[in-house]
Amino acid sequence: MVKSDSQMILGFPSLEDVDVQNCSGMKYLFPYLMAASLEKLKKLGISNCGQMKEVVRKEEGDRSEADVISFPSLTHVSISGCSDFQGFIPRPTSVERKLGKTAEENDESPPPLFNEMVKLPNIKSLQIVGAQCKELWNNQSPDDSFSKLESLRVAHYNKL
Repeated sequence: MVKSDSQMILGFPSLEDVDVQNCSGMKYLFPYLMAASLEKLKKLGISNCGQMKEVVRKEEGDRSEADVISFPSLTHVSISGCSDFQGFIPRPTSVERKLGKTAEENDESPPPLFNEMVKLPNIKSLQIVGAQCKELWNNQSPDDSFSKLESLRVAHYNKL
């Protein structure tokens, strides 16, 4: 368990496989503090979760803005049928932090799905179907993220 100032968050340090399907009301999968404990996670599948916006939800006060979450064992990621999906760990802009608004509310273009906030050093297979973004990753992703990528499937992107 990980303790935050006002809450206890259950950690799953031995969790290796997560498969989430048809959870239409779910907006995120893991709170930030829990995600930091998922060092053994190997496979992540999310499908048909129409309101899912992000895998990891970073709340104000969760460590510093610069903290990177690493998933050192994650080798396979599949995200499909999640029409509201915005990113693995969306990074709010300074304007969003000040106003408490999302990029959509500020009429900004959506951020890349993978940014400098997440490190995936052993990812081999990545499948993303139907997310709302203009780019998968930007030039600020950690250097060793995606260096072992062997399979990439991207489908049903209207903005990419």
